Amino acid sequence: MKRVKMDIDEPSPVTAPDAAPSREESATVETIRPGVEGLSLAPGTPPPSNGRTRSAQSSPDSKKTRSQRGLRGTRKSAAADTPSPSKARLGPKRQCALLISFCGSGYSGMQIQKDAKTIEGALFNALVKVGSVSEDNSDDPAKVNIQRAARTDAGVHAARNLVSIKAIMELPGVTDLVGLLNKHLPEEIHVWDIVRTQNSFNARTSCDSRKYTYFMPTYMLLPPAPASLTANALLDVEEGAYDVAKHTFWKSVANQPITPESTLFMLRKKWRIDDETVSRFRAVLQEYIGTHNFWNFTIGREFKEAAAHRHMKSIEVSDPAIYGETEWLSVQIHGQSFMLHQIRKMITAAAFVVRSQGSPSLIPDLYESARVRIPKAPALGLLLEEPVYESYNQKIEVANVKWKDVAASSSKGQEEDGEHQANFIRDPMNFEKHKKEIEEFKKEHIYAEMQRTEEEQGTQDQLQER
Repeated sequence: MKRVKMDIDEPSPVTAPDAAPSREESATVETIRPGVEGLSLAPGTPPPSNGRTRSAQSSPDSKKTRSQRGLRGTRKSAAADTPSPSKARLGPKRQCALLISFCGSGYSGMQIQKDAKTIEGALFNALVKVGSVSEDNSDDPAKVNIQRAARTDAGVHAARNLVSIKAIMELPGVTDLVGLLNKHLPEEIHVWDIVRTQNSFNARTSCDSRKYTYFMPTYMLLPPAPASLTANALLDVEEGAYDVAKHTFWKSVANQPITPESTLFMLRKKWRIDDETVSRFRAVLQEYIGTHNFWNFTIGREFKEAAAHRHMKSIEVSDPAIYGETEWLSVQIHGQSFMLHQIRKMITAAAFVVRSQGSPSLIPDLYESARVRIPKAPALGLLLEEPVYESYNQKIEVANVKWKDVAASSSKGQEEDGEHQANFIRDPMNFEKHKKEIEEFKKEHIYAEMQRTEEEQGTQDQLQER
């Protein structure tokens, strides 16, 4: 097309108003932009007499809305106004919670990480595959505000965990979204329920507290091996020196030959704990109850940081039980929140006090400003039992009464988004109705994995060499 410079001072030829436009004139496309110096006109088309384009009154687009004409005079194509016939119409995203269980062996933790195999990554991919997360949002989990009740470490398991997300809950032709999701998940990850929540619900910040269990072989409480670095250090203590070689276990194996059929690890597995040792372990763990500065029990924290203070509600130790050839203890820890590696370091510190015949008063010393390096207990034994949502459940109980009353008395019965008042009633965060199935999942996928790995690798036996 020929570019013609517009000069508003030059007189323009007049075209008869009733003259029919030529075929060439009808095909003309005018491009108008603020501040341009020229117009793209077909040859022979006269410039406007007043220095402007045709008036809005004579424009065929004058009766269109602003959104139809587009911003700054640009025109939207007909294709842009028409939804693609190949894409099914998606329902609205709703804030919801997914109640899940998983065995964490082989995963790099709960939270999504780039180029890493995670529980949340597998769950997000399944949501994309079934259509609960749209294609537009599939490239970034942050777009659907995914959160978790507890961010478990690599290799840590969860009998019950909860993920909040904005997802499409109503899919065309899908009557069992939970079942469909599980078909796209590996067997070590299972979704029990999808619950519609209040819009403000956040799996992490709405959670009041978390309950964990640490499973450990009782031989983790045996004194360190004679001649080990730790054993030698205990002999050098000026007051309260402890000779580990005098312990009944080490005396019993002192003269036994170590063979492939009778390794030290095998002998440890056959040892059975006594009541006194269990009682001392329980007494040491009680030193964690309350609010303390746990900065030595994590990484990346300093003594003066307020965030290092955490509150432990209760700690209980079960009676020992034998599974296979190994005797086990379980430690149930209920705390408001936990830092990275905190529970695993708490277990190691308490076990060391018992193994070295130390006083429970050694634990409070770890809350002070002196830096102490505490090894982590193996991730294999750590299990998230349950996140607690007592405050949220109480809040929605009150709100549900209100919405029931409104729904019963309202003549409209509709909110602005088209939902009926009764649809604002929310279910509580409750794993109890899945208790039987969860216990079966724990036995089949979590406990079995713990026992198998410990029997084959002696993962938790490694602390005995320290």
